Amino acid sequence: MNRATPASVIGRHAPALLVREGVVGIYESVLEDGSACVVLAIDRDPATLPDLPPVLLEGYPVVLRVTDRITPLRQDSNADSGGSLPS
Repeated sequence: MNRATPASVIGRHAPALLVREGVVGIYESVLEDGSACVVLAIDRDPATLPDLPPVLLEGYPVVLRVTDRITPLRQDSNADSGGSLPS
């Protein structure tokens, strides 16, 4: 049986993870040893999260990275229709 890709794991779990208080993003990355992991971007010290996220998602390690709050630079009227940034 083939292992799910990090992207497919993120796709399945992102909706539930992104509604958690303090979680502002989710993406795939690699660990120092070159193995894949799932990163949760959080906007505060992990010790202050109301509940800690899982340490594994479908076998991939979950890494917490503290970041500033992520906000859009501007409202893009094409954002909902898959529009792109102006060149």
